[in-house]
Amino acid sequence: MGRACQRKPGVNERADAWAARYRLAAVAVLEAVGDINLVAACFNVHRSTLSRWASKSAAGEHMGNAPIPGRPRKLTAEMEAAMRKIGGRRETGSATLAARAFEQQFGIRISKASALRVLTSGGHAFRVFRPAPKLTPSRFLADWRSRGCGAMKNGTR
Repeated sequence: MGRACQRKPGVNERADAWAARYRLAAVAVLEAVGDINLVAACFNVHRSTLSRWASKSAAGEHMGNAPIPGRPRKLTAEMEAAMRKIGGRRETGSATLAARAFEQQFGIRISKASALRVLTSGGHAFRVFRPAPKLTPSRFLADWRSRGCGAMKNGTR
């Protein structure tokens, strides 16, 4: 299994190893049973997928997950560590302020969502503030009545 679990960059190691073991197990069962339709049904994959796994295994190719294509990350590990340090300061109490401070320090603009992801993965707890819903007359009256303000002194409305 060593050759099949070789690490490729950009792939989660745990998920990659699990996928490789799962696919190798399916191929081993296929070799033992011989019926591709039965094994494909048991592993809940299409028979062409199982056939592709078997050919990859026979050729000694990588059996784990392929890296997901996309643009490279803007933030390196050192930048994320600096971001966590910035976020830990008292004056940067929100992800937006931390993102602005990061932009001033490094000259790289990052979104509030990226800053929030980095900071929460580092153990910082941030409350996401959402604007209050628009106050309409019906919402005002419903809220007013729910607080007991709708009844007048004589019991009429």
